[in-house]
Amino acid sequence: MAKVEKLVTKVNTELIGSFKYAHDTVVGLSVVKGAKSDEDRERLVNNACKKIAIKEMTTEVFDKDNGLKLISFSEYHAHKRDSDKEEKPQLIYRINQNGDDFAIMAGLYTGIVNVGKDKLEIKTQCSDLFFRRIINFCCGIYVDIDSSETSSDSSGVYSLIVQYLFLVSLRKVAGTNLPKKYVYKKDRDYSIRGNIDIERYITNDLVSSDKKISFRYPERENAQNIIDILYCAIKECNVEQAVLPDILSVRNYLAESFSGRRPSKYTVNSILKDKILKNSLYANYKKPLQYAQYILNLREFNDGNTNKSNSVSGYLVDASFLWEMYIYNLMKIHLHDWEVEAQEELRFYEQTFYAKNNYPDFVLRHRLTGEIVVLDAKFKNMEFNGRDVDNEDIRQLHGYSYYYHLQYGDKFIGAGLIYPAKERIPQNKVNVDFMYGIDDLVQKFGVFTVKDPSEDETIIGNEEYFIKELKLFIGDES
Repeated sequence: MAKVEKLVTKVNTELIGSFKYAHDTVVGLSVVKGAKSDEDRERLVNNACKKIAIKEMTTEVFDKDNGLKLISFSEYHAHKRDSDKEEKPQLIYRINQNGDDFAIMAGLYTGIVNVGKDKLEIKTQCSDLFFRRIINFCCGIYVDIDSSETSSDSSGVYSLIVQYLFLVSLRKVAGTNLPKKYVYKKDRDYSIRGNIDIERYITNDLVSSDKKISFRYPERENAQNIIDILYCAIKECNVEQAVLPDILSVRNYLAESFSGRRPSKYTVNSILKDKILKNSLYANYKKPLQYAQYILNLREFNDGNTNKSNSVSGYLVDASFLWEMYIYNLMKIHLHDWEVEAQEELRFYEQTFYAKNNYPDFVLRHRLTGEIVVLDAKFKNMEFNGRDVDNEDIRQLHGYSYYYHLQYGDKFIGAGLIYPAKERIPQNKVNVDFMYGIDDLVQKFGVFTVKDPSEDETIIGNEEYFIKELKLFIGDES
């Protein structure tokens, strides 16, 4: 009989955002004896992997000899926008150890990782001032900031990310009912609901003259521990909640049902083991509860307090996602005459076996004329040379452009890429041309940047310069 002799549950010391890569690696390295086919082998390894305890967030167990454990195949789906797309494996992070020293490499991801009692901060190429501005925009905080604000604890900056992700995940489940569970209540009356309470019936009812009967009956109530945790976590958030639809109504609803007591540390840390979350109706609450755990335990977490000297914990976020959200909010604020859509779904060849879905970062539509512009935000270094703009990025955006031109004709007026930059575009460089470089076309193509401010500049001034260049490109005279 076939069985898994050795299950390989690690991929070196890497957490990689490709489900297929992680899956194939584990299946390929695991030792299976007696399997009659490749399908049988894969099924056995998959079943063995399902028995591995799933950890929360990016918390992994770090073994100095064997590296990071691969905890669950399903976790890798969270790092892919479209699970049907075949992509190269994207590194989330890799931890290398040389004696007592640790080094970390982290693709496009940024955040904080605790290795035992040591805290590792993964930064981007942006200045602290610019990166704080990006995070603030993602969290709905649009007030100006200056260089004096960057001296605060960096963990506070990254905690804003966790708060934002918590509120977004909570908003996604806002339309569903709060988790409920059955509790047994006691009553005494002439009519019976539920079952007779034998003990109380013998003790009290038999000697009573009113002939009432004691009984117990089940009734569904909101899971108080979940309500208390979600409400206390929401109160800890510094993110501007008014900019997130439905969050204020969720907060008010939770406040009405709050017990008035802050949940204990044990309640917080054990909430994900609650049997009620095994109900498929309430499974979506696991994600906001995971973030709530981190928010309520944030002080201990940021201090790097762990029980094991070789444990790894932390929170990481895709910096390219933050950049997209920053650009999206920036355009929503300043382009009053345009509808700004993010991640609009394009369905190519829908009736065929090779149907594909594509998602341009931004599609701008003029409210009156119906003119269309498609833009992509790229979180890459921009030094204004030929190597900055990838050929693949140009092909992708030109593919979107051709689609919108076929759909809407001359209402499609242009496409562009948006990057962060350390310098303003040199005067001898041209960043806008007719589409494909073919003269006198209606459509144009451009590359735009938001400059990381230097000492004699302000963030708002650089943002206004970017918006001015973009308005000139799309023909917005406002």
